[in-house]
Amino acid sequence: MVLMTDSVNWYVVDGLYLGTEMGFRFSFHKPIKTTIEEKTGGHTNTTTVEPKFSLFQLGFFAVPAIRLGWKF
Repeated sequence: MVLMTDSVNWYVVDGLYLGTEMGFRFSFHKPIKTTIEEKTGGHTNTTTVEPKFSLFQLGFFAVPAIRLGWKF
């Protein structure tokens, strides 16, 4: 995942601020193939499951919180 964030701060007085974080998020996920072995009696059955999809996400986000901080 690639995450690009930035902060927005509002200085109330010298050094004291309120702020939040926001940015863009990029993510790509492709599942790996899985092998399943079943043993019944004296036989072993092997099945390979191929992934049928991949996941791609791109979007804006904002942290739903207000930060209170002091800059030294």
